[in-house]
Amino acid sequence: MTAPLALGIVFALLFAVLILIVLALNEDFVIPLMWRYDESATAAWARFRPLLFSRMGDFVAYLLFMILIAILAGIGVLLAGLLTCCIGLVLMVIPYLGTVTLLPVSFVFRANGPMFLRQYGPEWDVWSGMTAATGTAQAADTQETPAN
Repeated sequence: MTAPLALGIVFALLFAVLILIVLALNEDFVIPLMWRYDESATAAWARFRPLLFSRMGDFVAYLLFMILIAILAGIGVLLAGLLTCCIGLVLMVIPYLGTVTLLPVSFVFRANGPMFLRQYGPEWDVWSGMTAATGTAQAADTQETPAN
């Protein structure tokens, strides 16, 4: 009676881990590729899948590193809240203040995936056109208008 229950729990845990891995890959890599190439999720997964299978060890190390960073960030946020005599924790519960306070943490988690993808070449750099557009906009702003 307990063996099927234990087997069911093991399969449920393995299935949950598999779902979490797919969700993490989707959030960190596929969604930025969807934005960069203006394509559907299916097309972005088709673009990403060959890279994933050819560099499986890199992505496993990335996911393990992100788990470590999440644990350390959680400890850091909890420590910051406790060192302020729980005033920091109360401020983090207030929606706007909490978002602004935790913005560096959420930015690091959001930017890590695209920064990791950059190492595989220019076709994987989701921010490739951002610098040039910003530079031309700044150059246009600095031009002087001709005097009458």
